[in-house]
Amino acid sequence: MGRRLSDGNPSLWPLIWVIILVFGTFTVIPVVLRLADPVMPQGFMEVAGLAALSTFWMVVGYSLLPSGRRGLPQRPVEIGSLRRVAAGTLLAYVVVLSVLAATAPSIPLLDAVNGGGAGDVSESREQFLKARTGWSTAFVYAHALLAGSLVPYAIAALLTYHLRGRMAAICVFFLGCLIFAEKAFFLKSTIPIATVALRRGRGGIVLAIGAFTIACLMALGVLTMRNTSEESSESDSRPLNVYFSSAHVAETSLSTTEYMVWRALAVPIFTAVDSLSAFRQIYGAQHFLGSTSSFVSGVCGRERIQFERSVFEFQWGQNATGTGSSNTIFFIEAFVNFGIPGVMIFSIIAGAYLAFLARSADPALAALWPLFLFAVYTGGLIGTLLSNGFVAVAILSLSVRCPRGSRGTGL
Repeated sequence: MGRRLSDGNPSLWPLIWVIILVFGTFTVIPVVLRLADPVMPQGFMEVAGLAALSTFWMVVGYSLLPSGRRGLPQRPVEIGSLRRVAAGTLLAYVVVLSVLAATAPSIPLLDAVNGGGAGDVSESREQFLKARTGWSTAFVYAHALLAGSLVPYAIAALLTYHLRGRMAAICVFFLGCLIFAEKAFFLKSTIPIATVALRRGRGGIVLAIGAFTIACLMALGVLTMRNTSEESSESDSRPLNVYFSSAHVAETSLSTTEYMVWRALAVPIFTAVDSLSAFRQIYGAQHFLGSTSSFVSGVCGRERIQFERSVFEFQWGQNATGTGSSNTIFFIEAFVNFGIPGVMIFSIIAGAYLAFLARSADPALAALWPLFLFAVYTGGLIGTLLSNGFVAVAILSLSVRCPRGSRGTGL
């Protein structure tokens, strides 16, 4: 199971994580919850069925690319060229981030440090990115493209080949992620770094990165929730159907640690359930045929459906900027757009792309498969491939032969 690409067999670690994240989180846990508490909404079983279907077809998709990049057109690239490409990518990121910071009403991290409450920091994040209008929206899309995959790819390349400027690049991206005071953004900076270290057998570095990540996440949690109560009420006595719902945080006073555990464990599951409920109650279960994507709706000449915002309003009520969004795993996006066939097709594509990354001869690209899996675990496939730049980074890698030969992922 741990054999490498050089043995002619790709690592099975990506599939193991697919089973843990997709099947384990969205099938096993909802089924157990339903058995433990019969009053749990029926939507938990619907999500469980969709997750099981998605897991199966992701495995099928993963098996469609047994040879990785073999036979694909490539051209050699010098180390100097690679360094310049990485430097150009990071420079573009700095420019985009600087423009966003200069034109934003406030900086989320500064608001958190200065004592802003969770609501204030959340609104500041929305105004920093999602609430943009006019010309500045171009920089929002540019930021998503760069931070989603291109900058992590550049950093992975710098680390893999020990190129000058790698630590500066890490610090720049790390600072850029921290500016948002958003834990998910911070993870984008640490996942590729830990992957490169683990592939090279440096477990100690990975443990250090893990400890550092946990510490930073806790610090962000404390900063963004400092005005909430640290005294936990009798949350343990809450029934499961309340804990796995948006009502839990409204009815229970949580400490920072309790909130973060609830946010990581319960929110992804009940958001998937609430998405199906919003799909039926708000839209009459009429499939969107791709209109949740700005790209697809634009190409097809249809108005974009802001489904994620509708789910957020369904769960919590809309925020002050009107841009609050609830993100959930990709197979929900597939279902509301194209039904069961959409779940199958999207899962095959997700599995195939995961295999393309994990089996890539480009070690920098191979380091991105955990980031891709994290992206589709917390968001839609269309946005991950297009807006987050995974299609762009794949096209770039297809034309590049890694300077030191073929190496696959060891994860």
